[in-house]
Amino acid sequence: SAEAKSPVASAAPAQHTMSDPGGAEDRTMSAPDSDFVDALEGSEGEERVVADGSLGEDHGSSSPGSVDEQTASEGEIGIGIRRGGGLYSWSADGPVELPDLIVARELLWEVAEVPLGYQDLRQFGPNGPPINVLDHCPVSDCLWVVNGHILHRLPVADVERLSRGELSGAFATLALGAQANRLRCGTIAGRPVAVVVDAAGGVNVVPTGGVEGDLRVAASLRNMAEGALARGTSSWGIALTAHDDATGRCPLSDPSHEDSHRHGGGAAGILAVSANDHCVKAWLVEPNLQPEEGAEGQRGYPGFGLRSWHVLGGGSGGKERPKVALEHEQNIPCIDFANGRLLSASLDGTLQSVDLAATCGSLATGSVTSPRLDEGEGLWGACWIPLRSIRAYPEGPGPGAASASPMSRIQWSAQEAVLPEELLLTSVWPFVGVKTLTQRVQAVSVAHARLVADEACAPHRREHLAFCFSETSAWLLDEDFRPCCKLELPFSATFAHLAYDRETSTVIMATKMCPSPSPAGSLWAISLLRRRASLRYRMQAHALRYEFPEPHWPASAFVGMSVAPGGQVFSLLASRRMACHRLVVRVSGAP
Repeated sequence: SAEAKSPVASAAPAQHTMSDPGGAEDRTMSAPDSDFVDALEGSEGEERVVADGSLGEDHGSSSPGSVDEQTASEGEIGIGIRRGGGLYSWSADGPVELPDLIVARELLWEVAEVPLGYQDLRQFGPNGPPINVLDHCPVSDCLWVVNGHILHRLPVADVERLSRGELSGAFATLALGAQANRLRCGTIAGRPVAVVVDAAGGVNVVPTGGVEGDLRVAASLRNMAEGALARGTSSWGIALTAHDDATGRCPLSDPSHEDSHRHGGGAAGILAVSANDHCVKAWLVEPNLQPEEGAEGQRGYPGFGLRSWHVLGGGSGGKERPKVALEHEQNIPCIDFANGRLLSASLDGTLQSVDLAATCGSLATGSVTSPRLDEGEGLWGACWIPLRSIRAYPEGPGPGAASASPMSRIQWSAQEAVLPEELLLTSVWPFVGVKTLTQRVQAVSVAHARLVADEACAPHRREHLAFCFSETSAWLLDEDFRPCCKLELPFSATFAHLAYDRETSTVIMATKMCPSPSPAGSLWAISLLRRRASLRYRMQAHALRYEFPEPHWPASAFVGMSVAPGGQVFSLLASRRMACHRLVVRVSGAP
């Protein structure tokens, strides 16, 4: 970061010029700070929520060249740009409307009754139905299901054969502790695992990299209630690093770290849980890097050994005592972890987040709390949404690509330094926030706007939005919990479970408390859209109608749901009916 900024830094205020040598006029601005990147960071735009699930002022009503929607043609400068409040959408043809989408599902296979042991999935625990008892591990391509206190491993290929009547028999199982409330797959220090939390405070970590061999618990933890007698507290939320995110690894893996020698120098990962004591607690867990010799089914993967993993704790009072990372006023049904930040949604109606990765040696804090999003309603779920994954419209080449000259290049200069386009794209723009890029930088010229549109979707971008929902509403908020848009839900989301499919930019929600299976008891899809080269969003709700013969609750309740690569969605009803669906997303009116 420092090296990227140094070519344009000076000891005194300077005139910084952003130019388009391909024909665009220069735009010069005075910067009070010597650092050019910091000079770009200006006033935050004021935003307001539009009731139909989109953000902005007079959604879709602006005309080309207006203050709200600034457009530019080749060689023109975006004039009349308002500092604070402008959300720009660039197009050579004028403002772009966000389209209506159609989201449907295709049934790939279905099993009327999956063999999941003797326990009845319809027998919910004393605190209500489990949030989610099914998840998918992309490393082993297995479905992991917990029924009561028994964990099951179901290879997807075998379940598909079962749906065709080509396979019968039981799957690998593992007995855990008490009634399970939730199961979640992810990684700890890069090792794929399934984590199960239960009604007695049990937290069990099971490696998921193999498709054969016995199942073993790598780490068994106990979530003890805070401020009460030493007893386990019913745990509900699980947060760990996703399979496609490498930011959850702790710097204890660095041999130079001051604590590394005490923990064997291995890589430690973060595991967090939420519970009925209104707290989110986090541990550091270090996988065992030396598998037992002759362990079947592990296929040589490091960290899949049968020896217990090391629990490093994170709090005071014992090596396995977790760090209390966040506290709420009521129960916390759901938490999530991405890009080093922990996110929690509580029935007190607020969200909280805290950075765990930056100082995970002590799991230190510095939390952000949202205002109550909806008076009288609690939040049942939340997850981080990578900004780069949100589907941007119009799709295709960047704005102005048709009118931009193939030889059009941009360069920035400050005093004697000149930054060519290649250096800007690799060493400057990645350290500039997307809001600054879309609200200020792209206004320079069409060439800038085209490159900003590509930068906002680049794989290296780390910005995330927070998606959360109550019983009747869903919100999309930025990382500081400023609302981007709100959607009134056409179904009851009490005890619902959500999963985000990045490939289709869609949040899937599985309902539990709806009394009838169709349409209120269907799976629901919330599509997320962003106006290209801007920070305007829109959410749309779609019923994924799923006809099944279980007409009565609780047999019709979705107790398990997970997404997988290729737009796949796996679902499990309390009646043990399991299905695999494929999401189909298209623009309304398109062929």
